[in-house]
Amino acid sequence: MSRIWRSLPGLLGTSVYGLALGAVLVVLIVWSNVIVPSHQSDDEYTAWYLVGYLGLFAYFGLSGFLAARGGSPIGRAVVTGAVTGVVSIGMALVVFVVIDNVFLDVVMQQPDKAYGFVHSGLTSARDYVNQGNLLGFATVMPMVAAIGAGCGLAGGLLRRRLGPSRAAAV
Repeated sequence: MSRIWRSLPGLLGTSVYGLALGAVLVVLIVWSNVIVPSHQSDDEYTAWYLVGYLGLFAYFGLSGFLAARGGSPIGRAVVTGAVTGVVSIGMALVVFVVIDNVFLDVVMQQPDKAYGFVHSGLTSARDYVNQGNLLGFATVMPMVAAIGAGCGLAGGLLRRRLGPSRAAAV
């Protein structure tokens, strides 16, 4: 038990960036899907999705950059980037599961969900959204872990390239 207790600060330090980003994503997802839901197709937001993805990747890299401070091994930057991605996107996916099941009537007013359900061959909208959520977890999480690790590596290497921080040099 004491071994687990000693590793909790390290675990928290590794996951704090993902928890912070996850909290922001939870608020944005609830806002945009429940409080002020859009009734427009996702196709109208393609450029915004690209900006969002690039922002996520930059954040994953920043977490690796910050994890590599103080001469930490580069592996810490890689792990921090991966954990940041998995924790934050995992939180977002869990929120989608909750929203899709608790606010199914609101969710099914989204044109893309309604169109997909009609053409899915399924008879239950709940089964349709949960099938999509399960597929999302199965496919997205491994990709996010890999992308987060790669971005964390890039951030860690950038930190090494820039050298020690000025605060450490003083």
